Amino acid sequence: MGDYMERELVKNLTIDLENNAWEQHLIMLKPIGIDPKITFGVELETYNREIIYDDLYGIKPSEGWKVDEEPTIAGGVEFVSPVLSDTEFDLNNLHNLLEVLKKYNYTETPTCGGHIHLGANYIKSIQELKFLLNLYSSMEDIIALISQRKGTTVRKGAENFSLPIKYRMEYINSLKEKKFIFHKQYDKYLKECQKLFGCRFYSLNISHIGTPNKNTIEFRIPNGEIDYNELINNVRLFAKLLESIKKYNISDIPDIKQSDRNKLKILMDMLFYNSEYRSIYEERYDENLRKTIIEKEKKEKSK
Repeated sequence: MGDYMERELVKNLTIDLENNAWEQHLIMLKPIGIDPKITFGVELETYNREIIYDDLYGIKPSEGWKVDEEPTIAGGVEFVSPVLSDTEFDLNNLHNLLEVLKKYNYTETPTCGGHIHLGANYIKSIQELKFLLNLYSSMEDIIALISQRKGTTVRKGAENFSLPIKYRMEYINSLKEKKFIFHKQYDKYLKECQKLFGCRFYSLNISHIGTPNKNTIEFRIPNGEIDYNELINNVRLFAKLLESIKKYNISDIPDIKQSDRNKLKILMDMLFYNSEYRSIYEERYDENLRKTIIEKEKKEKSK
């Protein structure tokens, strides 16, 4: 495609993104079903071979979205949402952006990520942060399967940019809570945990917590996703994980020696009363585990 046509494509994309007419015609979208105190945001890594990077800086999406080159993907473009809540307006904002991306032939590639951010102001204590880290660590392999759409496996490159947190937990759990006995010392405990992680490239990233511009917990393991329903399923999963810090404590986390199947059941019991929601993640688990095993066997045979 020539430069002129490329620029026309970007111009039309910009017009669509900046057109706020959709605000006057909100469509009925089912609520996610999460605590209204939880805010969220998404980073959508996408691919579009028709867009040239010099023109990206002219795009100003409506309602707080940001767009930039995604350097980890050849031909990659990243769309970053504003802070969103489980409201009709915000869900329409997200839905509208995804529909525009599809219209202009944006897709996910096997290396795209779909990071989910949740507002970290929901965490109020050392015990809540410690519980979240330990629950996630104990369920990490299961979460990796159920945070991808049914019939897919974790993307290539995740091993470099979404490291397992379980290798850090020995150090995290060695921190003595007595050092941080006062509630106001949560910030001090958080900083110690952040030092022990050392970087943001973990599947659960806490490096943004307490920062003035983000203050979020980032879940980096999901694959790239621009299908609205699949993306909402991921937001719900991680929001429910965050909600669990208000309902359970460390003693409720299953023993690591239990089978993954048993741990999946315990996790579903902790997160979901709604059988419809449970079935989404249980089906993802079954299909994605089966595909992971098949791909692993193929790889072994090819050696």
